[in-house]
Amino acid sequence: MPNPPSTTTRLTAVQSYLEEEFPGCVEAAGKNVIVVSHNHIRHHVVLQPSFVHLCPDYMRALRESDLTDYMREARLQARRFLVIWQEHNIRIRSTLSETGRQ
Repeated sequence: MPNPPSTTTRLTAVQSYLEEEFPGCVEAAGKNVIVVSHNHIRHHVVLQPSFVHLCPDYMRALRESDLTDYMREARLQARRFLVIWQEHNIRIRSTLSETGRQ
């Protein structure tokens, strides 16, 4: 059985997916944090280790989630999106971000 992808590989895949959804607007901002600038607002996507390490099909779960829709709908408010894997499901929690204006 092949080894699972490394944490770096998983984070790079998530960043690439977000780049597809928001071309030219994505940057890594630290361990497990990706910043997406959309309509002059900076959203922080924080990937909990539970999601990165335990979700068996993390990319499918992320694509089927409402994360990108949430970011598009958060028009004038910078948000911090916490992505976790809990009880065999992806969960997305959103809070206002302290540093969100460009």
